[in-house]
Amino acid sequence: MASDGKWSQNALPMSSPSLRTAAAGFTLLELMIAVALVAILVGIAAPSVREFMSGVQLTGIANDLYTDLNLARSEAVKRDVRMTMCPSKDGLDCDDGGAWTDGWVVVVDANGDGKKDGVNDVLKRGYALTGHATLTLSGGTKASFGPTGVAVGAPPVFSLCDPSPTEVARKKGNGRTISVSTTGRPSITKVNCP
Repeated sequence: MASDGKWSQNALPMSSPSLRTAAAGFTLLELMIAVALVAILVGIAAPSVREFMSGVQLTGIANDLYTDLNLARSEAVKRDVRMTMCPSKDGLDCDDGGAWTDGWVVVVDANGDGKKDGVNDVLKRGYALTGHATLTLSGGTKASFGPTGVAVGAPPVFSLCDPSPTEVARKKGNGRTISVSTTGRPSITKVNCP
């Protein structure tokens, strides 16, 4: 206020504290609309995130299998002995007829019986798969490599799929095939899951 009792043009009128705090928040209606929009966006994004995570998991499993096949092949050449990769639940011995989803081992198999030769002949262990992923092998029950690095017997072909994603994800190439050529080289290919 000016000295003459009138308000000056630069002075702001005082407002009560309750008016200042009321203007700083959200109304209940605004909050409900924001929550509804977030729920809609999460509902739209959730299947895509699930499919993405499934693809990441399958890529990791395929890469582990590919690496272990390469290890078995390179060790066969390096040691000049047959190497075998077989399913193993305990990570110590080959399980005849075991499931690949329970894990696998890379073993020294000099005598060619499809099992490890000695106590210390497990070179690498692949752990059980998590989630709903399936891993099957066609072309035999084991993957073996001779001293020249060539696949012994029928070249193995692994099929890796996750049956839990949506039908759309399965048709987008969300599966993997890890195959070994007759020369022993593994490769990974994206495929549609059944």
